[in-house]
Amino acid sequence: MLKERAAEMNDPTRFVIVSAFSRRFCLYYVPADGVFAVNDLRSESFFKSRDEAEAVAKVLARRGKRKTKRDLQVIAVKKTPRGVRFLDEVKDFLKPNKRWKPILKRKDRTA
Repeated sequence: MLKERAAEMNDPTRFVIVSAFSRRFCLYYVPADGVFAVNDLRSESFFKSRDEAEAVAKVLARRGKRKTKRDLQVIAVKKTPRGVRFLDEVKDFLKPNKRWKPILKRKDRTA
């Protein structure tokens, strides 16, 4: 049990709730504020387990009574020293067979 907890703490994989419009325009849910941030993936947006993220996404979808095909999706990301890398792809709501990874703007490191 203790080894499993330690392995979970060291695992850099996290999960985020995303509502994707296009590769360059995605909304990421920030549970600390209770809002969706536009193209801003903050560390407060990360969930440690997929089950938690899916439960929150289910509640949000019910609360918002979403009627469009642009459903909330839970995707896996990996925290790296240079930023965040997407591990899962997002489903395109216009073309159900098409999948893609979102693009984040890189922050300027010279400032």
